[in-house]
Amino acid sequence: SAKADVGTAGSVTLLVQSSLPVASMSASPWQLDLKGGTDVRMSPLWNYLTGVTLPTLRKHFGIQADATCHRRGYYPKGGGHVSLSIQPVKELPGINMVDFGKISKITGQVTSSGLPEGVPERIRRSAVNELEATLKKLGYGRSVSVDVAIHKDSKAIGTGGSIVLVAETTTGCYLGGSAVAERKLKSEKVGEMAAASLSESLINGYCVDEHLQDQLIIFMALSSGPSKIKTAAPTLHTRTAIHFAEKLTGASFTITRADAEKREGDDNAEKEDDGGAEKEDGASPVIIECSGRPPAEEETCSKRKGHLDSDCKPSAQSDVVPGSSPDIGETEDVEEGKRKGESTAAPVNSDVLPDNAPSGSNADSVLGDVGLPQRPRRTRVRREKRS
Repeated sequence: SAKADVGTAGSVTLLVQSSLPVASMSASPWQLDLKGGTDVRMSPLWNYLTGVTLPTLRKHFGIQADATCHRRGYYPKGGGHVSLSIQPVKELPGINMVDFGKISKITGQVTSSGLPEGVPERIRRSAVNELEATLKKLGYGRSVSVDVAIHKDSKAIGTGGSIVLVAETTTGCYLGGSAVAERKLKSEKVGEMAAASLSESLINGYCVDEHLQDQLIIFMALSSGPSKIKTAAPTLHTRTAIHFAEKLTGASFTITRADAEKREGDDNAEKEDDGGAEKEDGASPVIIECSGRPPAEEETCSKRKGHLDSDCKPSAQSDVVPGSSPDIGETEDVEEGKRKGESTAAPVNSDVLPDNAPSGSNADSVLGDVGLPQRPRRTRVRREKRS
């Protein structure tokens, strides 16, 4: 078992997110006891974890995790208390989440601790109205209901509230939308934000929403077989997760447009001026594929003695989404070159790279030819003697 107390409103769901890959592949069950913030900005909310992340891992990877929230904690005090019981699996299977199916139901919950009377209902009503309009637009009418409950939490630490919406499909997809109540936001705006986030996934037929995609990367890399998910354009979190998953596991990822094959045969498809690359629509679905973990007996390039990144030649990828390389950082030498006005980028072949590709990046690689962050060298600072 493991215990951790953030001591602030730092997110407990991020602690869970970092613990799950280790716990799911350990030799014995894990018990987690965590304290901190349960519903805070810039992190998955607790109800998103229990309504989207864990059900997806259970359904598609076979990971059994039971989660209990004993007490919610809001910014700035935190103080939330949760526990999880995680059963390990012998092997993670590859997954294939590219068939959206049909929407089977939409549920949600508004949590409230000390919010003024009427605020939770206003949040709920605005979210329901937005989602009902989306369902009508998609041709569902009233065949799919939107059931959003209100939970007033008297045990929570601090004043706050949130809303999490979850849509389930007939093919086992779990899609979410969420928002945290803030003083600067009107109650109706909070509900609309959560509903708009979920509606984007439903309208575009994503099987994995943009907030879940980066959480699945490590599990895809550790799987025994290939995996494929249909999702939104990769976020910076996802690009970074792919970069380090490839470095740590030896797995390889590719990112292609979901409609690449269809567009390839369309003579009227829009092309960019450089090299004929198609214009990217931020809302259009993409397919993220992973080769899975290499066989144990296969020695990967990154594990060879004396390995250097420059010794490896990246494999060519087709239909790779341009500009998917994260800005990892630069060393002191690069910064010094910039101050002197020297060019620090590698020569670029304008016939190969699209206009929006980062200078010096490798267009054939999913993430480009980026290295791990380098520890800056220490420099001595001369101190003038006081007169």
